[in-house]
Amino acid sequence: DDDDDDDDNGNGGEKPRDAPRADDDDARAKKIAETIPTDKTQLFAMALDWDTIEAKRLVRAKLRPWIAKRMHEYLGADEPTLTDFVATQLDHRADPDAIATELALVLDDDAHTFVHNLWRVLHFHAKKATADSGS
Repeated sequence: DDDDDDDDNGNGGEKPRDAPRADDDDARAKKIAETIPTDKTQLFAMALDWDTIEAKRLVRAKLRPWIAKRMHEYLGADEPTLTDFVATQLDHRADPDAIATELALVLDDDAHTFVHNLWRVLHFHAKKATADSGS
């Protein structure tokens, strides 16, 4: 009768229910990421859902921590001024090439890679926020 223990609705039963939810979230996130172009020209030409980005405060909630972490990786130190600059550019819906040009003064060749990745993350969170509010 050891099998009866497996049907227990106590704490043991909660983990299997939680695991598929995390797997579903990962699968959904992967599916969203696959819809975002990796080619720079296509990525930058793709319309951003600025209304969702602003309504959900995604720059502050999701992008600012990502920007700060990447700046630290590139420069080896926290750069709150640079993080603020990039976040402000996003708040003003700046063009990605314009952001990259400004950042090239500090990041050199890494500026274009940074902005490319930033734009992918921005698209991802906008699409995810739309999907989350629709489900």
